[in-house]
Amino acid sequence: MKVALYSHHHCLPFWHSPSQPDIMFDPETMADWKMEIVCDAALPGQTRLREISIKEIWAWPLLLGLVSIDLPIMAHVSIRFNDGKVEFPKRVWVQITTLPETTGADGLPVVVDGNGDVQVKLLWGRDNGTYSPNELLDVSNEKRMIPDTWHHFFHTKLWTAKQSATKLLVKMVEETKVYDVIK
Repeated sequence: MKVALYSHHHCLPFWHSPSQPDIMFDPETMADWKMEIVCDAALPGQTRLREISIKEIWAWPLLLGLVSIDLPIMAHVSIRFNDGKVEFPKRVWVQITTLPETTGADGLPVVVDGNGDVQVKLLWGRDNGTYSPNELLDVSNEKRMIPDTWHHFFHTKLWTAKQSATKLLVKMVEETKVYDVIK
């Protein structure tokens, strides 16, 4: 699965202000990126910044789990990656869609065209009231740090969504046949 990253959850394809992704997730390139975190200083009331590797933060296994799903679809995640740094917006959300059909001059898939129209179809994810995907899992923190946990979670969500869509389609076809008989 391809994984697109956005600076804010409002920018995701199926939210308030859909926009193009900022960057595509590439584990090989981004493995050396850093994140600044606030640490408690020795004196009360003081803080200091410390850099940690992206591999140490909870989002790394999430992103690896998504990219490991071998399907021709795209995940959209609201995590800001910029100049070798990682930042988290207020809400980190995941949406999963079909793949865009075209790529822009910048090499990014065209998720939103020049008219502001979304060019992908939603497969899973909307506003679920969470602030991070961690709230979706009922597992230990240790399991959240395993990419396979996220792979399984999202693969299951996609399978369930497919089953629901199939049932709805079958119901629609059955209703159409009933109406054809009545006419």
